[in-house]
Amino acid sequence: DVIKAMGTPTSVNGSNWSYDFSSVDFNREGKVEGYSDISDNLKVWLGNQEANKSFSIGSTKSDVIKAMGTPTSVNGSSWSYDFSSITFKDGVVASYSNISSNLRIQ
Repeated sequence: DVIKAMGTPTSVNGSNWSYDFSSVDFNREGKVEGYSDISDNLKVWLGNQEANKSFSIGSTKSDVIKAMGTPTSVNGSSWSYDFSSITFKDGVVASYSNISSNLRIQ
């Protein structure tokens, strides 16, 4: 699916495929487990940002997507939006860092 969407990677290092400075990480089953869209060239979509939505500690991943849209990167239980990050525990927001001042926090 990734090759269909993105074409041949710029480089491959084990379970990590690079597309310029962006990368896609695969798990042992060959499914995408994370990505980093630094070059803003990955065709990744988790959902659209909705107007007047925000999130807080305890919000679900769906709530975050409604407030923020598709993350710049996903790495395990951490999602990033530029330099800001959100950490999930048991599927809900456990903490965040708003370094880029772009998180729509309630």
